[in-house]
Amino acid sequence: MTLFPDKFIEDIRRLSAARHSFLHQICGPEGRRHRNMLQTLMDELGEPIGSRVGCLLTSLDNRRFFQGYAELATAALLARGPYRVRVLVEPGPILRAKRPNGATLDLTVLSFIHKSRPVPDRATLRRLVEALERIGGNHRILLALHRWLPHDLDTEPVRRAVEMWLAQVEAGTWEGRYATYEDEKISLEFMLSDDRSSGGRRVLASVGPFLSPASLAAVEPQVLRELEIIRTGPNAGRPLIMVCVADQPWRVTSGYMRDFLYGPSARIEMFRDGEDHNIELEFGGEYSPCLFRDPLYRDLAAFLWLGRDTDDPTALYARCYLNPWAAEPLDADFLPLIMTLAPVQRQADSVVMAWRKRSGSRFSLI
Repeated sequence: MTLFPDKFIEDIRRLSAARHSFLHQICGPEGRRHRNMLQTLMDELGEPIGSRVGCLLTSLDNRRFFQGYAELATAALLARGPYRVRVLVEPGPILRAKRPNGATLDLTVLSFIHKSRPVPDRATLRRLVEALERIGGNHRILLALHRWLPHDLDTEPVRRAVEMWLAQVEAGTWEGRYATYEDEKISLEFMLSDDRSSGGRRVLASVGPFLSPASLAAVEPQVLRELEIIRTGPNAGRPLIMVCVADQPWRVTSGYMRDFLYGPSARIEMFRDGEDHNIELEFGGEYSPCLFRDPLYRDLAAFLWLGRDTDDPTALYARCYLNPWAAEPLDADFLPLIMTLAPVQRQADSVVMAWRKRSGSRFSLI
């Protein structure tokens, strides 16, 4: 099956009103590498995934298109290990893969399209910092970005507001060390530094944006809704992997992921493991609210966290989190090429987790 015939590509290119769709973009001259990658994966994986994904990847609806990419990438990732998607099971569909021991494993794939740009616009941030550097005085400040900047940011209102704030600080009429600037597009926070030496930079450092809470707030309800559908449906009672695929690398810190999946840890220890640094996380026997310990979701054996590499269409960032409390726990090396947080020690009232394959989370699809 040819996914993108020449006539199809020509027809899509003529749809100027669809230029913001993913399909229109990969049908452009610069999308050849992406098209070739999708075709290669389709040919390698075959049926039943081919027919399902082929319909989605030829849609101008970005949600349908990216769902197709997410399912194709998930099936390709499994095929790089000892698994193969053999059956598509409705509703969902659920991707049912055959395990090395002959048993089957179910995967449900959720796709997410970010509303914001994948990385901070460095040129816009540089313009903002340069505007703040024009303010007089000796006060030094730290800049935190809570909501990111649009491309057309007008830096002058921000500069004037910060200048007025620092004037009040200098006059002794401002209490505290913090100030915020917000409008409908951006949210910034400024903190005074203890360094008041003359000369040098005004803005000592900038951090953010902080996207972990917002990202998990978008993911969690969809994950729980999907788990409820499976738990109350005909496919309940089977080992399940939840797969969340984003159109860009996830901006969620490891601490937020641990709390979401495992709850608070009783012990965290960093150590050197060969040439790499690793971390050990110990979780006690007491119950804490989190996804993996919820008694309703004992079938959930693992959580796959995938984000497309925006600079390389043939690669994605992948991490796997194993559930040590699952009804049927998975082996630590069930996906040997993927960076996996897996149990390394079990006791009667606790479990210790550590990363396997610590060399990095970037994964090539072909």
